[in-house]
Amino acid sequence: MKTREIGLIVFIAVMICSTLLAQENQPKKPGKITEETVLQISSDAINRFYNDEKPKLLDETKKIVEEAVKAAQEENKKSLEELEKRILEETDKNIESKGKAISEEVFKTKLDEYTKQKKEEERLRAINGPGFVFNEDTTIRFNFENLIRGEAYTNLTDGNSSNDDSEMRVLQRSIFGGNISYKNRLSATYKLRYTKMWGAQNQNPFVTQKTTGYNIPKDTVFSSIYRGDYGVGTYEASIEIGNFRGIPLTLSAGFMQLNYGDGRFIGANRRWFLEAEPSAAAILKYTFSKHQLHLIYSKIRETEVININNKLYITPGDDLVGLYFIGHITDDIAIDGYGFYNRIGVTSQSTSGEDINIGTIGIRSDSIIGALKLNGELIFQFGKNRDRDHIAGAADLNLKYTLALNTSPYVWAGFSYATGDSGSKDTSLQFLQPYASNECKYGVLNLVSLSNIIIPRVGAGFYPFPRFNVALNYYYYILASSKGIVYNGENKMAYYDHTGENGRNFGWETDLILKFKYNQYLTLSAGYAISQPMDYQINQTNYLYSDARGNPVSFGNDFIHYGFGMINLDF
Repeated sequence: MKTREIGLIVFIAVMICSTLLAQENQPKKPGKITEETVLQISSDAINRFYNDEKPKLLDETKKIVEEAVKAAQEENKKSLEELEKRILEETDKNIESKGKAISEEVFKTKLDEYTKQKKEEERLRAINGPGFVFNEDTTIRFNFENLIRGEAYTNLTDGNSSNDDSEMRVLQRSIFGGNISYKNRLSATYKLRYTKMWGAQNQNPFVTQKTTGYNIPKDTVFSSIYRGDYGVGTYEASIEIGNFRGIPLTLSAGFMQLNYGDGRFIGANRRWFLEAEPSAAAILKYTFSKHQLHLIYSKIRETEVININNKLYITPGDDLVGLYFIGHITDDIAIDGYGFYNRIGVTSQSTSGEDINIGTIGIRSDSIIGALKLNGELIFQFGKNRDRDHIAGAADLNLKYTLALNTSPYVWAGFSYATGDSGSKDTSLQFLQPYASNECKYGVLNLVSLSNIIIPRVGAGFYPFPRFNVALNYYYYILASSKGIVYNGENKMAYYDHTGENGRNFGWETDLILKFKYNQYLTLSAGYAISQPMDYQINQTNYLYSDARGNPVSFGNDFIHYGFGMINLDF
């Protein structure tokens, strides 16, 4: 086999050499071929093959290897990309779960900081009494708070100056309280609260106001439900117990001697004298995640009211059971929902044998979106009002936008609506306010109860100096039903037009309010209000307003001017 190959190679070499020689030396005759010549020719051919063809083969092999490596790299790249994708997906899941945990931790931290801040504010506002450690496990603390508020307003309208329609009053509220803690496993907060009022008490901008919300929770178990400074000679005692062995339950309970009727202020100038049976209330609060759930119960005993002429009035007993949920969707968006059952019983002098049994459900939201603050509330009522079916509702919406400037200027707009009866006095469609409020607004028309009313409103304000606010607010009042009843700030019937001929335009009001917060203890307020009754009031024969002597005041369609001032000393 090898011999053949050699022979073939020799033959090829001979042929190549012959051709070359023939080309170079055509005239020459071929020389004699010897064994050495053949070997030389073979060696030259082999060398030429290796010198010329080997690099080509190496290049081709290199290309094949490179292509194979490139293909392997491409395949590797795909595998790496898939692996990276899986890693990223797993990482995203981990980030999401960890982010959620971090978010909850951040919220808890913020909530703890806020709680600490509020406690510190309360501590700074309170005059701390003696505190002592009973033993290494038990600590008892005392504190005292006091509020003194002086109020004055006068009717500046020329046509009514002879009525001496000016009033001054002083409200004083004292709270003695403290807390007891045991091994950080049980804590209790207790409060004794007393409220006293000196001065005239008539329908005025500082006393009988209205609101849609129950505003739970607040400072105490009673103000959580009844809202306000209650009136003359009100006593209250309450206790809050929580942190029992780490269980997230808090119980607030208390008793109160009410010295007002049906949630309203009664005069301190002996025009009205009211004696009330002790009332009770309790709230059980459960905290979970970022949310709270409150179970509420309150009871007011039947009350006897005697005026200066010794005429006897009866305020019926009242029971309320409710469920209140406070939820936080995000740190800046909160949604509250509540449901209440309210029973107002018949009085001993009542000619009706039927109780009022009303259910109220509502939803409320508070949101902060950048410089925009938004809050709103929807309320629906249903049940029996004595012997009548009752369906009613109310809505409230407010927006406020603050500009990022040195004086913090802001604008706001709001809208309120509450249903009213149409051509009847049975209040079957009248939105009922179970409890009044001490929410402070100014002027005359603000005395109108939030019932059978539509109130669009706008306002603006700014802070020319730190702690000094200037605000200008405008309100317009329209009846929801022209034939419906109009209630005053004490939730008593003031107007009723069964014909509907007086129209729905009730009036408008503009308030200029100046408020200076000198420090954490002292706040000064003053301002001016102008309002104008419109068709509905002008054509009425019953008057909503009265002067300090109890005489009816009729304004016609003239502008009404009020000036007012307030001093708050809270220490």
